[in-house]
Amino acid sequence: MHRRMTLRLVVMWALIAATLSGCGPMGQPVTQIQTWWAQRAERRALTALYWATGGPNWYNDTNWLSAQPVTGIAFIDNALGFGSACAWSYVRCTNGYVTELVLTGNNMSGAIPPEIGQLQNLTRLDLGSNQFSSLPPEIGQLQNLERLDVTYNRLTSLPSEIGQLQSLRELGLHHNRLTRLPPEIGDLHYLVALGLGYNLLTSLPPEIGRLQNLERLSLGGNPLTGLPPEVCQMDVDVDIDIRPLCGG
Repeated sequence: MHRRMTLRLVVMWALIAATLSGCGPMGQPVTQIQTWWAQRAERRALTALYWATGGPNWYNDTNWLSAQPVTGIAFIDNALGFGSACAWSYVRCTNGYVTELVLTGNNMSGAIPPEIGQLQNLTRLDLGSNQFSSLPPEIGQLQNLERLDVTYNRLTSLPSEIGQLQSLRELGLHHNRLTRLPPEIGDLHYLVALGLGYNLLTSLPPEIGRLQNLERLSLGGNPLTGLPPEVCQMDVDVDIDIRPLCGG
């Protein structure tokens, strides 16, 4: 009987909440229940990230895994798994949604879990100066991501899904162990800055020549032996003299 009454109260509260309105991270109208469910998915994704990357050994994990109440009624939060992650260290929110995750130099190791793709409102992801050797294909699901920084890691390759980041403007990859780049990198049409310095690249895919909005390209510190004509003809600011690599 008690369980049945509790369930009825939860359903009743959910129906009431569904009529309440608020704003999403981009200012769009959403119902309160939509906000709670989105926050629930974000908490689950961040929790997966914590455990997959050695969270207990991070330099700073203040408030991680703690539950910040959102409905104001404890048994509803507990029953439905609601709770905001906005009080967790390095997590930044807009209108209650996770929009920035800045975990630079936090002693992270292991593998970035596929749940990272559930952070649909993320505009900035900084994972530089950690110990990652790969990015999961699900990284391509972050359709609002504008800045991705994975510098000073141990990346040896990139997933082809990197080309699905249609909002990306800055991509920092320098000081890794990349030996090649996927041709899909040429699909990042809004990319303005591409940092590739200090990897193990001997050339670049010709598809980079399709990056019409690219303004800055760093290549220094790579064992480059040549560049395709599509790259040589680009009007961009490069940190090295590429004429010897273009036959000039």
